[in-house]
Amino acid sequence: MNGFNMEGQQQPQHIVDGDQVYEVVDPTQQQQMVVVTPAPAPVVENIRPPNTRAPRQNSFCSHCGTTETILWRRSSVGAIECNACNLYMRKNGRARPLF
Repeated sequence: MNGFNMEGQQQPQHIVDGDQVYEVVDPTQQQQMVVVTPAPAPVVENIRPPNTRAPRQNSFCSHCGTTETILWRRSSVGAIECNACNLYMRKNGRARPLF
C-alpha cells in the first residue's frame, strides 16, 4: 500500500501502542496524534463465570457420598472421592470421620 486511497487522498496512518491505537493527523508532524478508540469487544452469551466449573456428571464421593465439590480426586485404589475426603486421607492416613 502506498498510503493513498482510490481518490488519491492520503490515508491516515495508525500507530499501535499496547492497546491504544493512534491516528496520525499529519504524517510529517508526529506530535499531532488523535487517539482512536478501538471498537468494543462483541458480547458473548452463555459463558460460565470464571472460577466455576461444570459439574461432573453422575459423580459422588465413595466415602461421604457428596455430589458437590470443588475438585474430584481418585483414591489410592482408584475410587472417586471429593477433595475433602481425599486430602484428609493423605494428610492423616485414615478416612475422614463422618458426622
